[in-house]
Amino acid sequence: MKRIKKQSFMRRISLYMALLILISNLVTFLFAYIFFYQTIYENGRDAGKNMLTANLQIVDLYFRQIDQIADAIIYNESVNNVLKAETDISSNMQVLKSIEQIYYHSRDDLRIIFYKENSPRNAYSIYTKNDYETIANFKAGHWYEQLKISGQRKVLLTNIHSEEQIGGGDFVHSMIYRIDDLYGNRPVGYLRIDMDLAKLQERLMLDYVGVEGVEILSENGGVLFSTGEEMNLPGYLAAEELEPGVIQEISTRETFLYYGVSEETGWIVAVGISKEDLYHREITIGFLFLTVLFLTLGICLTVVDRSSELLHRNMSRLTDGMNAIKQGDLEIQVNADADDEIERVIINFNEMAKQIHELVGKIEAKQALLSEAQIKALQQQINPHFIYNSMETLIGMASEGMDREIIEICKCISAMLRYNTKMAQSSTLKEELTQIQNYTKVLAIRMGGSFEPRYQIDPECLDGKIVKFSLQPLVENAIGHGMGNRSEGGVVYVGISRYGKEVEIRIRDNGCGISPVKLARLREQMLAEGENYLQMMENSSNTGLLNVHLRMKLYFGQAYSMDIQSEMGKGTDIRLVIPYWKEGMECIGS
Repeated sequence: MKRIKKQSFMRRISLYMALLILISNLVTFLFAYIFFYQTIYENGRDAGKNMLTANLQIVDLYFRQIDQIADAIIYNESVNNVLKAETDISSNMQVLKSIEQIYYHSRDDLRIIFYKENSPRNAYSIYTKNDYETIANFKAGHWYEQLKISGQRKVLLTNIHSEEQIGGGDFVHSMIYRIDDLYGNRPVGYLRIDMDLAKLQERLMLDYVGVEGVEILSENGGVLFSTGEEMNLPGYLAAEELEPGVIQEISTRETFLYYGVSEETGWIVAVGISKEDLYHREITIGFLFLTVLFLTLGICLTVVDRSSELLHRNMSRLTDGMNAIKQGDLEIQVNADADDEIERVIINFNEMAKQIHELVGKIEAKQALLSEAQIKALQQQINPHFIYNSMETLIGMASEGMDREIIEICKCISAMLRYNTKMAQSSTLKEELTQIQNYTKVLAIRMGGSFEPRYQIDPECLDGKIVKFSLQPLVENAIGHGMGNRSEGGVVYVGISRYGKEVEIRIRDNGCGISPVKLARLREQMLAEGENYLQMMENSSNTGLLNVHLRMKLYFGQAYSMDIQSEMGKGTDIRLVIPYWKEGMECIGS
């Protein structure tokens, strides 16, 4: 027991299961052996009863089929007319030939003979070359008296004497039917169907284990035929008044004997089951069961032991991998030894570890990017050249006495500095629009009217949130890069519209445009995913545009999109789509 406790949990479970299987199977076999003889007895009884029931049904079905054939002939109007005819003519005989064509080739175990009521010394056999044969007066036969006196429809004859045979042969069992006039009650003839019971014998069920044979006795006790060993049935069986369908049993030391009466014929059908064969079979099965049990148990123990060892090894590796992740090693990968469920668990574990590693890296990169982007955005909020050039413009205006323009520029710059000193990450579209208007107003005065700002604003969306200082760099690009070579006629369009839950922002100019190569590279940078955003901004010539794109993407997530269209000599159109989100609404950013 101490040794078992030192084993792994999976190994102990495997050993306990194997022990449980062994004990349960041995107990099962013990109980089966205790009730062994009772089981044999019940199996033998059931086998005998089932076989006897099946054979009684086969015998009854055989004679029902003969009745169906007889009915088809008896109620045939042509046959009825032949039997009523006073004389035999060729057309009447042709009717009998047609019956031969119908039944002879399909049922070669039957022979059909007709007797005419008005021709008691003639027998009309459709199996002989002559149309009829002369016989002794059939009305002297006991079957005729039986049909006439009792009024029965049919009578069964068994073991007919050879002198009563028509055309010779081995047909010694017959069924004779009375044929009445279809339009009256008087008999016009009789139909005799001789049967070759060898065909019936072939149909009987003999495939049960331990069957000694099947024997059929006539209602008078005579043996009609037997299959297998002779069973020497007691003679008193024929004298018993047995009810059809009721199975009787006689059990001797060596045999189970079952018998019953056929409902259609009154014959006694008996089945014998050998006890010795049943015992021998059951004992063989018992030893085979024990052999298979111990062989299977040995195989199970071997398989369980190897499977347990494999499972233990893989679980140990999986546990080591978990401990490595717990200690901070997110690049750990566990190898599996087998292609099964454990391998799939390990594959999922490796995938999970990889995803955790990537996710942690992305979170760290995004946090660093967010901080760096904020710093860069603050650095770009007031371009030093913009301040320097504005001051130069103010000096020039002062010397020329342009006091009104000086006051306007100072107000705009003051408002811009006040806006830029706010450290919040986001602002409203209204505040951002004011920043753009101040900026364009200063440039319009300084650049002497070389461009015209135009606005198309939907006031319903101005309370929506937007990343602070995200639109001014785009307007600055449109003026600085797009209008750099224009002395007049420049237009910068700023449009803000709301469509349901989305806000569309358009910044368009009619400047020089962006070259296809530069535009393609810019779009590629905007679609890039990964952890190299900062390096990408360092290497980009459109730092302001890319910085705005990355900050908007970090703030709004998948709900944000930017599209840039540009054509050389015609200008550039930047379209941004952000969700409409204002203070008090649930945050939708990533």
